[in-house]
Amino acid sequence: MTYVKRSALALTAEELEAFLRESRWGRLATANLEAEPHITPLGYVFHRGAIWFHALRKGRRARDLAENPKVAFLVDDGIAPDDDYTKRRGAIVYGSCVVADDDPALDDVRVAFMHAMGATSVDEIQRRTHSWYRIEIARTSSWDFRKTPAGADRKAAAG
Repeated sequence: MTYVKRSALALTAEELEAFLRESRWGRLATANLEAEPHITPLGYVFHRGAIWFHALRKGRRARDLAENPKVAFLVDDGIAPDDDYTKRRGAIVYGSCVVADDDPALDDVRVAFMHAMGATSVDEIQRRTHSWYRIEIARTSSWDFRKTPAGADRKAAAG
């Protein structure tokens, strides 16, 4: 059986950008100063090389981000109940998350988010109780198990 290097399964830069742009849902991992982890699903948009999302100003996530801006954000697919693991692909982006309510790109982000979430106007997605956040990506880790060469799949060989 052939060993497959993890790097052979990684998304290329172009595949990663397309994957993040096409996906709409991810899971944000934060930690407070005591290093207690917290993870939440949320809708997002990938715009100009960053992850953007709209979330409550108050609550655990906002408190964590105020104390510690370091985050991980997971986006994956091929995880439906009937999906074989060989259909899985995903990416974890690591970086710093900032409140972006005054960012000059925010008007474009709102429109992109509106379209991504299937809304017909920015007013449908904008909330007075929410802020806009931007994750500046420092590094990524990705995988695409669809790239596994024939004969290199231990699970298939065992079955």
